[in-house]
Formats: sequence, C-alpha cells, structure tokens
Amino acid sequence: MKLNRDECNVKWVAHRGFSARETENTCAAFVAAGKEKGFFAIESDVHVTKNGAYLMHHDSDTYRMCGEHHIIEQTEASVLRALGQIDLHTGKVNEALRLPELSDYFEICRAYEKWAVLELKESMQACHVAGIADAAKQCDMLEKTIFISFYPENLLALRKLLPQQPAQFLTQKTPHANVLAFLRENRFDLDIRGDKLTAAAARRLREQGCAINCWTVNDPDLAKRLCAKGADYLTSNELHG
Repeated sequence: MKLNRDECNVKWVAHRGFSARETENTCAAFVAAGKEKGFFAIESDVHVTKNGAYLMHHDSDTYRMCGEHHIIEQTEASVLRALGQIDLHTGKVNEALRLPELSDYFEICRAYEKWAVLELKESMQACHVAGIADAAKQCDMLEKTIFISFYPENLLALRKLLPQQPAQFLTQKTPHANVLAFLRENRFDLDIRGDKLTAAAARRLREQGCAINCWTVNDPDLAKRLCAKGADYLTSNELHG
C-alpha cells in the first residue's frame, strides 16, 4: 500500500540515515537522506569511545556491522575508525565505510538543511553530554538538534545544561503514569516504538503538550494508524508516500 502524505501530515525522520538505501549510520546513508526532500531529519546514534571521542554507530559492539568484536566504550577511536563496515549492496566489508565522527554527521545535516535526531547511546557522564552538545553548537546545528535517549540520566544532564533544548525520552513500552510525569516535569517529548502507542496514551501525551515520535515505522498501514493517533514524527528506514 502506498501512503498518501496528505492523509499523514507528519515529519519523516531517516532512521540511521536512509538505511533502506545505504549502509546504516554511514556518511553515505546520511547523504542519501539529505538528498531526499521528504525527510525532515536524519537520525543517528553516538557513542563515547575509550579515549573520549564521539563516533556514530548503533550497537555497543561493532561485530554486526564490521565483522570484528570491539566494545566501543572500551576501544580507542583510532582502532574503531580503522574498521570497514558491511556494505548493504554487496554483503561484504567495505573499507571505505568507516564509522563517522560526530562532526561528519552534523556537517552533512547542516549541508542538506536537515534537523538532527541524535540518540545518546549508553549511560554517559555529564561531561560527555556537554561535549556532544558543544559539538552541535560548533557545527551550527544545536538549534536544529533533537536529542533522544533511553537513559533518563543523559536527558537530565542535557536539560540541566540546556533548559530549552528539544529532547525525547525513548521507550519500547506504552508509557505509564510515572513516565508521563517524568516527561511533564522535565519538558521532554516521547520517542516510542510505534506498535506500543495506544490511542489512550497518545491522548494523554497530547493533553500535556508532549510531541510524539514513533519508531521504526516501515509499514504504511502502521504509519497511517499512528498518524490518526496524532504522531508528530515517524522514524523510518523508508520514505513512504
């Protein structure tokens, strides 16, 4: 089924870049998303390396994408940057597909005039949350960055530093009363797994002025249902409509 965007007036977010077209979380995927007018933002994931560098990768371990086991938080950036990644098109490691640095990601978002939706991976020290925010500022992207995280401590460190910064709490569950209170008290929005957003939860979120981002929405039927519930953003590997 082809989704009619007139029926689904949301902002589309490219999940790990345009990951249906290029290898996820690579500069190629970010550029592919940048070239698509239908994407409002490019989502990616940032880790802190052993020596305090910021690299873009989803998993905590590099094995799935690189064929070698390295825990990012326990590995020097120089080792990680030397790795190639498995090419979406060939299924083989491509030495040209390096783990991008945070500045690479921000510069591509800026060049293509896309917002950044940046996941803070793992529990971070407050100094690293500040360092990542400063990197956004240095690339003239802070005002167009939405920070997201499963870890409340990351978002609270961000909120202490930047009281007005857009930020979304990530969850795989339908939000209960405590989560709703956490969002309200700290002025956070919600980034929820799409199939866990109930109509009742969406109504409560809207009542307290909370924006709703849903992931990972690759099914047009699910997209239409989420639009009907009032989702503001849909994060997807594809671009529907």
